[in-house]
Amino acid sequence: MFGLLSVVFGEKKMSVTFPDEMLIAAKRMNASAIGNFSREEIDKGIVFIKEQRANANSDFDWPNLDLIIGAIRDANRVRALHREYEPPAALIGHDKSVAKEAGRKALDEMKAMFS
Repeated sequence: MFGLLSVVFGEKKMSVTFPDEMLIAAKRMNASAIGNFSREEIDKGIVFIKEQRANANSDFDWPNLDLIIGAIRDANRVRALHREYEPPAALIGHDKSVAKEAGRKALDEMKAMFS
């Protein structure tokens, strides 16, 4: 991942931000978080970071590992908005007449409680 970041941010910014001993410490400190992602997920996150830099997002001017790991996570997150609707299992096979009858029965039971 750090090689890809050198391509995105440039070798000079990477060497200034992470001198030799800092690079080793940064890799060690973030290995578990980075290891949770597959190569495809990391590549998707890097594409997202490049898009942010192209859009002049000042948060991505310099390499910030916390921000980069968060960007990789967010680039691969599937939100409810992006999922296809699946009806709940309890409703599969039921039609409006069954639902109306069940609703009518429940209302009658509630009315009986107050009579």
